[in-house]
Amino acid sequence: MASITPRKITDATTAVNHWQESTSTAGNRWLEGFLNPRRDPKAAMIASEKAWENGVNQAVARKAFAKGASQIDLQEMADTAQNVGVSAYQQGTQARVHKFGRKIAKVIAAESALIDKVRAMPDATIAERAARAAFWITEMAKLRGTF
Repeated sequence: MASITPRKITDATTAVNHWQESTSTAGNRWLEGFLNPRRDPKAAMIASEKAWENGVNQAVARKAFAKGASQIDLQEMADTAQNVGVSAYQQGTQARVHKFGRKIAKVIAAESALIDKVRAMPDATIAERAARAAFWITEMAKLRGTF
């Protein structure tokens, strides 16, 4: 005869097993939800910029980056890369060829416009070459986020 045994929370092993079982067969359900979102994801992201900014500032204040980095298991990272890294990388990059092409065309156009200015700058001395490099770095930094 079965009995009911109340529990407060699922133990970690059971939680991992349930997660693994459910995620191994949930790909199509995920894709369906992804393609049919409850709201416009682009508009929602734009509307939540202040919340994102607040979250980033809170993370910086609590030094979350270093805390998270200190918890990285390098062996687990290496094992994951060994097991799925190459195929996942190849699939991911091939799926984004169009996006890369669109972005890199804008980067190359910006670099092409800037390179003529750099090449017109004097370059006879170390100081002049350093000024050219600094100009390039500064001008490219101004373009960050515009592509």
